[in-house]
Amino acid sequence: MIKKYSPNLLLLLFSSFSVFNLTSCAFTPEALKSLDNTLVAYERAIRWRNFNGARALQVKPMKVSDFKRQRLKNLRVTSYRTIEKIVSPDYSKAKLLVDIRYYYDNAAIERVLTDRQVWVYDKAHDRWRLDSPFPDFKFH
Repeated sequence: MIKKYSPNLLLLLFSSFSVFNLTSCAFTPEALKSLDNTLVAYERAIRWRNFNGARALQVKPMKVSDFKRQRLKNLRVTSYRTIEKIVSPDYSKAKLLVDIRYYYDNAAIERVLTDRQVWVYDKAHDRWRLDSPFPDFKFH
């Protein structure tokens, strides 16, 4: 036996589902959008060797020796891929696992660096900051 539902009930259920579906997409926190924009800026800085720009996003920017700065000039990033991104429920912290593929101009060996990043939301300055070390690109 097939049950017949009132057209008004079906319309009410469909409308409720549609409104719920639309509003759930509309409540994405601004902090999450800001995080995505910051992650893209950081990725671009690493990919295009703007290491000063990447370090500017750190909570505690590391000092770079002249030797290391010279070596970084010969670094070429071939790939930057986010493997995992976990954002805390209160949108104040994010943990990323990123694979960075790179090589040096004077070597024909592509290397892979797995970078574990911790990003924290700085409410005072309304921005995300990297609270983990700069990627440790191996020279040998």
